[in-house]
Amino acid sequence: MAKGCKTGGRKKGTPNKITQDIKVKIQKIVKKEFVNIENLLSQLESKERTNFLIRLLPYVVPKQEQISVELEFNDDLENLTDEELEEQLRLLQK
Repeated sequence: MAKGCKTGGRKKGTPNKITQDIKVKIQKIVKKEFVNIENLLSQLESKERTNFLIRLLPYVVPKQEQISVELEFNDDLENLTDEELEEQLRLLQK
């Protein structure tokens, strides 16, 4: 077999049939149980219900990432007029 050359098996990009079959079965189960979810949730204790909902959140609400910004001022702030300072503040708040 030549190093780095694929000589057999699935072609690149062809989905794995077993993986696809499992996904379809899981989707069917979830779809079937989704109708009962409200009833099942009402049967849970408050703590269990909260934990369940927390586990579902990543699938409904995108996770927020912290961002940081480093700013460098080329202008000497002492030489700016009040209007120029206010404009710089407005730009930073966008």
